[in-house]
Amino acid sequence: MKGFGLIFLLLILSLVYLDAFVPPEVHSPSTRHRHRSYQPSLEPVKKSFTAKDTSTGIRQRNAQKRQQTELQSQSPSNDEEEINDEKNASSPPNNRQLLTHADILWKLKPSRDVPIWKRIWLKVAANLIRLDCLIKKQELPLVLCPKGGQALLEAHYVCNDKKSILFPWRRRKIKIGRFGFTTMAGPSNEPIQETVHDLYGLDANRPYRVGAIIYMFVEEEYRKRDVGTLALQVISLIQSIQACDFQMLVVDDNGSGKLNDWYLGRGYQKAPKLQDMMGSPNEIHGTSMMIPTNRILPDDCQIQWW
Repeated sequence: MKGFGLIFLLLILSLVYLDAFVPPEVHSPSTRHRHRSYQPSLEPVKKSFTAKDTSTGIRQRNAQKRQQTELQSQSPSNDEEEINDEKNASSPPNNRQLLTHADILWKLKPSRDVPIWKRIWLKVAANLIRLDCLIKKQELPLVLCPKGGQALLEAHYVCNDKKSILFPWRRRKIKIGRFGFTTMAGPSNEPIQETVHDLYGLDANRPYRVGAIIYMFVEEEYRKRDVGTLALQVISLIQSIQACDFQMLVVDDNGSGKLNDWYLGRGYQKAPKLQDMMGSPNEIHGTSMMIPTNRILPDDCQIQWW
């Protein structure tokens, strides 16, 4: 009887926290700036997204676009095949090969400063949302972020050993990275508007919603395997769903310039007018950079929230 009463109490308390989640597209599309969406190749594409977008819908559109691209593309010449063979021959050994989204399970969690008791209620509330979607035969939201303005994204490497082949549901997962970022945009201001105008030629008199990356960490043995690049894609997707138009961060590479080049190579642009706002005047703590958010669901991307 006591156990039943405890379960009932947990359900009642978790209902209180059902409104602790921030639904995607919290702002009306009419009040948001509809900027261009950018592919990883940085070429602008004409796309518009609505609050009704789901993981299945986005994946279907991406699959259709890939099929069209494959039909239009021509088979590679002998020279191109030889070049590809040389690249494969010089590729790193298996334990250092680049990872893809198919190798990683992304877990969206509360930030580290959230008390443990609140984490438990959020977990129960998230499971109730899953149960509600199951009963109503509705698709789960692609991502679900809690109120509070920050979240933690963890990268878990999915091991494909012999046991995983025999028992797929018991696949071993290794946490290889963690990334902190904001899930709610702060108020727009003059430096942001001027930066957007300078970098992207957009109207400097309109407000823009900007999210931020707080930190990025990848375990040493998994570095240089594209984990950071994949994480940037997922964070950009989440912030775009949360109605952020742009993303900004401060890059501190201790003066070597290598980390700056790494971010520049992934489409970020330096934003000197944001240095003071980001708490790094004269680049004392690093270089401020900005990039548009991108709502493109990567192939085989698995995002598990709470």
